[in-house]
Amino acid sequence: QDFLESSRESEMATPVPACPRCLAYPTMRGNTWERTRKSTHARTLGNGLACSLLLSLVLGGYVLPSFTASNTAASSRNHGDKRSRALRTGTSLMAAAVDMAPTGYNTKRKILDVVKWPHPSLRRKNEEVAVFDEKLHMLAVNLFDTLRKEGGGVGLAAPQVGVNIRVMAYFEVKGEKAIGKLLVNPKIIKRGEDTDVDVEECLSFPGVRGQVTRPTWVEVEAQTIDGKVRNFRIEGEQARLFQHEYDHLDGVVFIDHLDKDTLDKNLLKLQNLKNEYANAGGSEAMP
Repeated sequence: QDFLESSRESEMATPVPACPRCLAYPTMRGNTWERTRKSTHARTLGNGLACSLLLSLVLGGYVLPSFTASNTAASSRNHGDKRSRALRTGTSLMAAAVDMAPTGYNTKRKILDVVKWPHPSLRRKNEEVAVFDEKLHMLAVNLFDTLRKEGGGVGLAAPQVGVNIRVMAYFEVKGEKAIGKLLVNPKIIKRGEDTDVDVEECLSFPGVRGQVTRPTWVEVEAQTIDGKVRNFRIEGEQARLFQHEYDHLDGVVFIDHLDKDTLDKNLLKLQNLKNEYANAGGSEAMP
């Protein structure tokens, strides 16, 4: 099934990196790509998941959450006071820029920026896509360009680039090639009862890692880049990768699956991420 559904799909293919950082594959050394075809029993991923971010689209007709700066309430309380205008500059303006959705991601070719936890876009509601046009195709190109830049990342979800719509993408590994697949409005229809455990990581949580238990297969319904509905089953490592990205569309991040001991081990790194977000002007930190 060709979820990108483009006559130029070969242009989206990319050689498998020597040591890709991805959720769905074990440590990539030597000839270990063959290991991805083995049974999905509990084991640890050496380099874990590189869950890069998918820049989603704000094309015409999409309804996105409100990205109101934190100073709006203060302005209204000081209505009539000229000094209240000062609240819209300086730090408050910086905070608005940090927390808002990006621009230009679906109108021109560009590398997308990855937001880091606790950025609010990782927890916001993600709207379904209603328009399938050339802007969505441009988004796909930018998405896969970003994946290549991230040095082996194989999965992206729109909220990770600050745009809250239900779009995700990943590279499906076929031999020596990784073929790009874009999924729009995906839904999990059924999950397997058997589970396995692997170590996961995420580009929105640099340096944070831990074991996550997930079903070994899922049945999915999704739309292609042209709006066609497809039903399919994903198994093994690809199922883990899909579920990690799918979580992002529901406002769930992989640390939600970690046990207390693992969270405690990553506490300092998580605190550093909070500090970096605040220092950049962020004002809507999410848990």
